[in-house]
Formats: sequence, structure tokens, C-alpha cells
Amino acid sequence: MFKKTLLALSIAGIAGFANAGTVVTSVTEVANGAAVACNGDAVVDDTASNVDGVYEATGTTNTTPAVGATCVIAETLVTTPTSSSIEAAQNVAVPANASLVAGIGGYEAGDTITINISGAQIDTATSLSPTLTDASGVLTINVLDITATAVRFTVTAGTSAGYVILNLTGINLDATGLSASTEVTYDAFATNTSGTDFDVSSGVVVADLVPQYSATVVDSMDGIIDVSADRKSLALNADDAHTGEVLNQDTLAIAVSLDATGTIITPATVEYVFSGDFSWLETAANTSDDGKAATAAEVQTYLGGGFYTGTGDDTLTSTTLNADMDTLTVITAAVSGDVDTAGEFLFPVQGNVTGAAVLNETPYSVSITAKDATAAPNTISMSTGSKSAGEWNLNGSVVTVPYMPFDDNTAVIMRHTNTGVQTGDISVRYMLEGVSTAWSESIVVGSSSRGVMNIRDAVINAIKADAGVTSGKVAIEITTNVPAADVTVYAAYKVKDEQDRGFVGTFGQHGSAN
Repeated sequence: MFKKTLLALSIAGIAGFANAGTVVTSVTEVANGAAVACNGDAVVDDTASNVDGVYEATGTTNTTPAVGATCVIAETLVTTPTSSSIEAAQNVAVPANASLVAGIGGYEAGDTITINISGAQIDTATSLSPTLTDASGVLTINVLDITATAVRFTVTAGTSAGYVILNLTGINLDATGLSASTEVTYDAFATNTSGTDFDVSSGVVVADLVPQYSATVVDSMDGIIDVSADRKSLALNADDAHTGEVLNQDTLAIAVSLDATGTIITPATVEYVFSGDFSWLETAANTSDDGKAATAAEVQTYLGGGFYTGTGDDTLTSTTLNADMDTLTVITAAVSGDVDTAGEFLFPVQGNVTGAAVLNETPYSVSITAKDATAAPNTISMSTGSKSAGEWNLNGSVVTVPYMPFDDNTAVIMRHTNTGVQTGDISVRYMLEGVSTAWSESIVVGSSSRGVMNIRDAVINAIKADAGVTSGKVAIEITTNVPAADVTVYAAYKVKDEQDRGFVGTFGQHGSAN
């Protein structure tokens, strides 16, 4: 069943190797006649006597090396899978090559070799000519048939040595429906002419299909909205030093990793989609004052040339803000056909100047999608998914009184308690029932210091004056420029010609908002 002359040359090198067939990613062979050092002997012109196309698991050692000596050099089974892009496998041919090392008996004419695949399927539309080639050149092997889950070959001529190396090529992967990382596994067995299976190999991972890119937020957006500056400024915070930020700036730093090392899609552009409250950007960028949303050109002009900085050569090409002011889309060009491994986005706000927008507390997120140069609708997209990009918070206490009636027949009760040692302004925003669904501009109504204050008149009179009303039902947001943990607001009301009091709630970290 196999050539004993070849087996005799290789039998010394197969100790410890399994007698059944083995599937591997590839075999690193040492060619017969190669000038190499012999297993630790420092004689670089010893000549290897390895048998080409036959796997030698172990080698011989020369105890008295000499020029021209021969030895067998141990060869290597490569088991590290090739990692290719899922997006590539869904759009182009992604090969899944492998090697099959025969067991001790080798193969002969009439044997059938079956290779099964799991984890993904074979793309039969592009795998038109799969081949299983005998590296020793002894066997003639032809493809018998192929399905989405298996390929079969038949040995039509020859008798091989044991441990002969067969190389599988021409199999392309089909990743339809895959989105998460997937291991592609081959297992194999041979069947002789009597119908007996042999060389049965267990499943071996020969390839990985992974999303081409992943992303990590390195420095999150962490803007602190300064309530003492009418909520129009970002205060400096302890995290600003390492990003080089100054007053009224916030930085987002992102790292992007190319996770596929095999077949990939070449990107042409990279799309960064930021979600959050960007009403401040609309106000700052819209210089045309034409009643329409800021144009992409206006947004890009305001953000400036320093808005994006990458570690590579990607260049900023466009920035677009949607009409709802909650999505900012940034496009960069992947100039060298790859994505910058790290990039920073510097968000500047106007600060406490006339006409600037009030900054709102908001979470931010970002999704990154690299795209190839193919025109729509056939563009290939490689997304990293959505990532939390941080948030903007106020630097004080914010409590909301959800309902308060006021008129000549209603006595409002509102007490503000500061249990800390810091003094700061008290400001309010309000929404009047039946009048507006948006918060008003912030109004400073007083100053808070340690203790209990009656803020009823300051708050209600400010609302009446600002709204031009004498009665109504109102929601009130009360901001105090002191630590949030120090503030509690008690709110109630009493209809003057009735005995009952209407309790609204105790709000803040020292009270129960329920």
C-alpha cells in the first residue's frame, strides 16, 4: 500500500506522530539537500536527507558533525489558523487552504478522501477547481464532488509513503449571515476500495472569520457644563491635561484595530457617526442665519482643520449635522488604503458669549464604518458597531420639580437645603403647561449657602416675569452650582381656600424623588 523505500527514509522522523491522518493549516518542510545546521550542531553545511513531500516529525543528531554530513531535520506542523475578514468572505473569494498529513499507511489508487467543513460553508460558486496535491509528487488526485459542507477527492494513480503531505487549495469560504467571529474547522477521513474508513482526523481550526475592524474609545468625551457660565461653557477638569484641552474644548480619542490578517477589503473612506445632543453645534456653525439648518460646509468651517487628527495619513473630507441635531457624520479618506490606528476629535464650544447655545447634559456614542471604493448600492461596509463615547454633565446639583401650580389662590411652598460648605448660584429653567415643550433659557434667581432657604418667591417671580404670565402650571428645573450630594429641594402647594396641602415631592440626593 505504500513505498517501503520512502518509508524507510522517514520512519526515524515520525516517532511520536499519530498513526492516523492529521489536518493542519500547513507544513513547514525542509527540502532534501538543504544546507542547514543539524539539530543543534553548529555545522551550517550539513546536508538534510529529508524526503520531499513527506512529514518528518523528529530529526537525527550528529554527535560528530563533519562537513558534508547528512541528517534529518524535524519539520513543523503549522496549526495557527489564518484570520480573514467576514466582510471579505461575504463579497470576494477568501481561500481556506490547509494540509492533510497521511497516517502510517499513506494512500493508493482507488482511495477516496473526504474533507468536511464547519463554522462556515464552501462558496461553491467560486470554488470551481478545488485541488488536493501530493507534495511528494507520487499520487494523482482528482476532485470527485463538492457541496457547501464537504469536498471529496479520489486517488486515481500512485501509491504513497506514510505521512505524505497533501495540500488543499481552491476552497473559498461563504460567510453569508455571519456577523460575529467564527472558527472554520476541517475534519477528514479516507475510504479504501473495500469501503473501510481510515485516517480519520478530528476537527481542526484552519481559518478564522472575524469582523475586519474593531474600535476602542481611549479617551471619552467628559465635558463639564459650567452652570456658573449660564451653561454655555465647558469647564476644565482633571482629565484635560493629557489631551491638551483648554477651556471650552472636549476631546474624543479612538483606537481602531485591523483584526484580519488574511484576506481583507481595502477601505477607501471611514465614516464616524456621533450620536448625542449637537444643538450647540448647529447654533455655533449656522452663520448664514437663513432659518435653515447649518450646511455641511458651515459645520466643517466651525469645527476647523484641527477637528480630526490621526496617526496615519487619513484626511478629513466632510462633516454633516442632521436636521434633528442629534447625529454628526464625519467622513475621512483612507489615503493609503488603510484606517488610521488612532484618531482624535476635538469638539469646541463657543463659551459664554452672546448668541451661544445652552449646553445640555447628554450621553455621546460613536460608530465607525470603513467602506471600500465600490459605488453604491454595492459598497462594502465594515462596521465596528456602536461604542459609548462618554457624556457631558453639569458641575452642580440639578433637580426637577415636575409640577407646580401658581396663581393668586395658590400658596407655593419651596424650600432649598444646602448641607455642604460650598456657595453657588441657583438658576432655574421652566416649561409652562400648554405654552411650550422646551426648557426656557436659564435664569439666575439667587445664591445658595449652607442652610435652609425659602426660594418660593425668587423662583416663581422669576418665572412670571420671564414668561409674562401671572398664573399657570409649570415644571421647574433648579440648578445649584454646588455638589449635587449637598442639595435637597422640598416642593408643595396649598390652595388658599381649602385646608389640604398638595405635596409634590422632596428632590435631590438627600430626599426621595418618589
